[in-house]
Amino acid sequence: MVAQGVGGAFEALSALGQPGGSREAPALAIVDHHMPGMDGLEFAERVRRDGLAPGMRFILMTTPGSPIDASVAESVGIVERISKPFSPPELHACVQRALSGPAAVPVAPARRGAPGAVVLSILLAEDNPVNQRVAQRMLEKLGHQVVVASNGREAVDALEAGRFDAVLMDMQMPEMDGLQATATVRARETAQSLARVPIIALTANAMKGDREKCLVAGMDAYLSKPIKSAELKDALDAYARSVAASAAS
Repeated sequence: MVAQGVGGAFEALSALGQPGGSREAPALAIVDHHMPGMDGLEFAERVRRDGLAPGMRFILMTTPGSPIDASVAESVGIVERISKPFSPPELHACVQRALSGPAAVPVAPARRGAPGAVVLSILLAEDNPVNQRVAQRMLEKLGHQVVVASNGREAVDALEAGRFDAVLMDMQMPEMDGLQATATVRARETAQSLARVPIIALTANAMKGDREKCLVAGMDAYLSKPIKSAELKDALDAYARSVAASAAS
């Protein structure tokens, strides 16, 4: 087999999104269940949803004691699972089963929003694990789908690899802060004539002048932390209406 290794889901999405040329899409992807920013199930779902590699089969690597919902795995196209650590013969047998058995038929995931609600794909850029969980729960309760980036650099990579309806961008993050990440995204959009993704700033300081800094950097809105669910809903509703209007046109 010809194999290619990558360091995570965002890097894999970027590789799959490259212009194909004469190269065929991989027949098989072996993905770790636990990866930073986007886990293996989310990665498989994104590949299917964006049509990056039609027909590609997925093997999910798991760890002992790690619960996996079989219906969720099936819904995103996982055909086999293998527990780490594994031996070469075990991997060989798993790959043979994956390639010789019937391909999984992905099932459309249930939308958790209220009837008629628009489900947005949200990128949450936040380095604090507690804040990540709180914001992610809020977004999921509102019915939206969430991908988490742990710093500004991961956020930029995620936006290069996939499409999002909106971004929640923390102002203070390691490696690249929210202002730098936003400026990088806006420069790429301009250079490549890409559609502008809405970016909402998140800040704990609420200092005078923060709003102006956000707008100058290219952000579209501003929320102070701790985030309030009602304010978050109001900020996202405008983008949901825009997405619904685009889908209807």
